[in-house]
Order: sequence, then structure tokens, then C-alpha cells
Amino acid sequence: MTPTSFSRQFSDEKLTTEAIKKMLQRNGANDLDRLVAGLPSLHQTACEIAEYKAGEKRKDVHRHLFLPRGFNRKDGVAVSSAHYPREVQQILDPLWFACGGVTELKIYPYTPRGN
Repeated sequence: MTPTSFSRQFSDEKLTTEAIKKMLQRNGANDLDRLVAGLPSLHQTACEIAEYKAGEKRKDVHRHLFLPRGFNRKDGVAVSSAHYPREVQQILDPLWFACGGVTELKIYPYTPRGN
């Protein structure tokens, strides 16, 4: 999560960008590998990353972790459904509405760094 994303999602928080950056670093929220490592192993393999550009000049690349949707485990088989790009766009656009929404949205499976 980026400081800008945080401030847009939690606009009631009155923190400076630098304060948000430090808070995210302290909590490890800016490290996707660390966040996903706290999930059960089957959930880790079903996570998805949404990567997109947003902001005034559309230069900043933002990444959001999407957890498995409809995760179900039955008879030793784990099943979940992927997020549709339109669905993700509908979630992210309101957060960036003032800056024109989200562009260049890509959704891909989470893979740990180095793999």
C-alpha cells in the first residue's frame, strides 16, 4: 500500500504523507511478501495483485493485494474464483475519482519475490 492509497482510502485520518509512510513501514504494510506470509499456505497461492497507474500525472504505479474470493476447501481440493478486471476497477475508481480514476489496470497472480 502506498501513502497516497492509504490517504484516499482512509480520508478521515489526518496524517501527513511522511507520517503515513512511516506507519506503513513500521507495520510492514508496504511489503506484500510479508503480508502474504501471514496467510495460510493455500490462501497465499490464490492471492492476486492489481497493478495500476493513478494520480494527477498517471506516473505513479500502485499495487494492491486482493485476497482469494469465494475460497472453499472440500474433499482436499481448494477452489476460489479470480477477480474480474471490471470488478477491481469498480473498487479502485472511487478511491481515485478526484484524479480521474485508475488506468492501465493489470491483475496477475501473486508470486513471492525470487520465484
